[in-house]
Amino acid sequence: MALIILSLTLPLISSLPTSLSDTLTKCPRITCSEPLGDDICFLHSSDNPVSWIKLQSCLPGKLCPSPLASFTTHSQSILASNDPLKSPTFQRLTKAKCEITYNRNLLPGRKCTSNYQCQSFVCEEQKCKGYSSGASCYKHEQCDIGLACISKGTFPYATTCDSLRKIGDACEEDLECQQTSVCWYQSRGDFYQSKKTCIVKYGLSDNQTFGWAPKHYDTYQDVLYNGRLCQSGFAVPYYDSNDTRPLGLCTTFTNVYTDQGIFTMNEAAQCMVSNLASYCQYYYTTPTGIENVVKIRCACPADGSIGYCPLPSIEAMRKYSLYDYALSGNGTNCHTLDRNSELAQSDCGIGLSSSLLETYLNAKVLVEQWPLAQNERVRKCLEDKRPESYKGIVLASVAGSKAQWIKVGMVISVVIMSVMLI
Repeated sequence: MALIILSLTLPLISSLPTSLSDTLTKCPRITCSEPLGDDICFLHSSDNPVSWIKLQSCLPGKLCPSPLASFTTHSQSILASNDPLKSPTFQRLTKAKCEITYNRNLLPGRKCTSNYQCQSFVCEEQKCKGYSSGASCYKHEQCDIGLACISKGTFPYATTCDSLRKIGDACEEDLECQQTSVCWYQSRGDFYQSKKTCIVKYGLSDNQTFGWAPKHYDTYQDVLYNGRLCQSGFAVPYYDSNDTRPLGLCTTFTNVYTDQGIFTMNEAAQCMVSNLASYCQYYYTTPTGIENVVKIRCACPADGSIGYCPLPSIEAMRKYSLYDYALSGNGTNCHTLDRNSELAQSDCGIGLSSSLLETYLNAKVLVEQWPLAQNERVRKCLEDKRPESYKGIVLASVAGSKAQWIKVGMVISVVIMSVMLI
């Protein structure tokens, strides 16, 4: 499934502009209104700073391919670099045409009518099947639903298809855990020992701790990634001793200080994105009652305003975490690799007849694209025209079985009419 990832990152010193005079961040224009023609669903300006990104829906039965070029607030200030990974266009499509991809190379658990549709080349009872428990394997894709290709844990580390690990079981990655849990460090000591455990998502309350680890080496992303363990959805690195390795602390931010004033976490805090020195200071209280702060770079807006702080509001994060957990709980009939695929969830998970999938996807836009979503036009654009949007998934699902067509036929007609009106 194609994903348009418009991430917001903290600048690294090694990637600052080539000249001290290059102190302005330019933000791209995002549009969905103009016809792109010739079955084109995505266009990117192919420059840096990125000037514009254009999105359009695919016709029924088709989906926009991936990976698609993107932009980050940080990369907008990079005028030259010897590292291609710092480019938002490296090994990504800057022009994409709709493709019929829904019914090919499907993982176990997905609906099928022919063996050729499945990665395993086995379609039984209209579902792709994988290896059963105990079978020798070398990758997760080979195993059936509810299973993963897991090592025995001791030499010679033979791998077999085994049941997804339960809460408290040892693990190496999220894909080995049940879908309502993540694989992470329970304590600082676990981090030192490289020992991960399956931990329930969004289970820890404020001021509870775990083993912090930088996943992306980016403050914004790491606050959210580690925050998957927390009821609030936010976590910060917390130094409770002289140890050089922090704990992860679940917290709820109280206020945001910017160069534009003081804001609560229920507001869209504004900041001056054009200034590379503009940071959002998120305040929280430690377990000892001390007020502390996390700084994150101001992010690009989409409404021509000066800029917004990137973390979502408390209410937006609360709704997203509830829907995300509910969606995970309904995805047990999907393969472990499909746990984060909304297209797969519409098939083997929650389905299209429930409003949960659409509600979840719209909540996800707010959390992942908070600065851009402050503009209603762009928010609707992202909700409607991204490949992983609800409308995009419904339209792509037309390429499914006849049963699927009957199930979503009424929804399809509404979506097609909506696309014509936009």
